[in-house]
Amino acid sequence: MFGLFGGKKATTTSTTPVHFNDDASALRHELHRIQEELSTVLESKGRATKDERTIIVTSSLDTFRKVDNFLAKYTK
Repeated sequence: MFGLFGGKKATTTSTTPVHFNDDASALRHELHRIQEELSTVLESKGRATKDERTIIVTSSLDTFRKVDNFLAKYTK
């Protein structure tokens, strides 16, 4: 009770801002990577192969899922 008997003391600091910043930074990195890939495809004169299109679409969908999870976590 109140830490008088050797119990754990309650901490008042929160780690949410740290997690928020880390998550936001990771998502920004993912988004920039996807933007660069899509820009490269758009500027390319040749046609993308089926495997290349699959990789880009899958990567984009994964990033959108991460953004959705991030927003769901912090917009309660």
